[in-house]
Amino acid sequence: MRKINKICVINNYNYGRFLSDCLNSVINQTIPFDKVVIVDDGSTDNSTMIIKKFCKNNSNLIPIYKANAGQLSCFNAASVYVDEESQVFFLDSDDAYPKDYLELFMSKLHNDMFDFAYSSSKEFTDNANVALTALSNDQVDILWNKTSAIVRQQGIWIGNATSSISVSGRIYKSLLPYPFPEDWISRADDLFVYGASIIGAKKLFIPSLSFSYRRHTKSDSTNKNYANPTQEERLRRDQNITRMFNHFCTKFHLKRRPDFTEVTTECDKLGADTKLKLKSLEFPFFDWENFKPDTSILISGFDIVDVENYIRLGAARLKINFICNAVVINGKPSLEVTHLSESN
Repeated sequence: MRKINKICVINNYNYGRFLSDCLNSVINQTIPFDKVVIVDDGSTDNSTMIIKKFCKNNSNLIPIYKANAGQLSCFNAASVYVDEESQVFFLDSDDAYPKDYLELFMSKLHNDMFDFAYSSSKEFTDNANVALTALSNDQVDILWNKTSAIVRQQGIWIGNATSSISVSGRIYKSLLPYPFPEDWISRADDLFVYGASIIGAKKLFIPSLSFSYRRHTKSDSTNKNYANPTQEERLRRDQNITRMFNHFCTKFHLKRRPDFTEVTTECDKLGADTKLKLKSLEFPFFDWENFKPDTSILISGFDIVDVENYIRLGAARLKINFICNAVVINGKPSLEVTHLSESN
């Protein structure tokens, strides 16, 4: 079996009071990381001193000290230490791994590389309630096949927080370095979650494993408060996401808006569990299996002629009678497709 380097990339800014706990959780894994790249983003607290202390006693630690420029700039800086034959784990310096996290995670990947995998999270506020094991339940893994067209069309977010994510070295090197790190001073997980989907990565959700996500107290000035952004913050994030989509579509020669056939082809290759997830998100894909007589499906967001041509071809192949009606839903041209029963 080929040798896969296991790399942990930690980003830190003024989290000195949490950093020792984070580094200890990484160093004391039941199987070791080959490299631990700790990037300090211009901290003004005692972070540098802590990093130097740990580096003296751990030869696999690689420190990077840089001027403050935000979370994604840290991952850009670490890219020189990532090779394509590796599996990379991201970790915020206020979070932690249970001691068997890496071993259990890699066993889920059959000790090989995987495009994009992510775990669940379990909250903690101090070391007294950090999980002793990463195994948190017996839920089965969920595999997402290629979702490039689906995400380009609908902007669906398939992933979890930064510290849950692991990507292959190939995906890391494809996404980074990103030329606009100032867009992702925080929430760099958006770039990995969206970017990996756009370039065609397969994704594996491992709900049975959890990393330890630190929930900051209300009095903590560094409280992670992404749940209630201001209107200005929402607008800025939307602009950054648009620029990211445009960048990766241009770089990898992809249509920014895929046609209906491309989206539906991807949907057809998804498993039953992921199709159900798309339906729960009200994703407008056409499901031939559930297109029963006397039922209708409403499709919007695509070129109407393209949709109708696709349906005509499929209906002819399956010998289905149907009728299409053009309608307008929320100001968007849409198509209502009705499967006619034989009596009609």
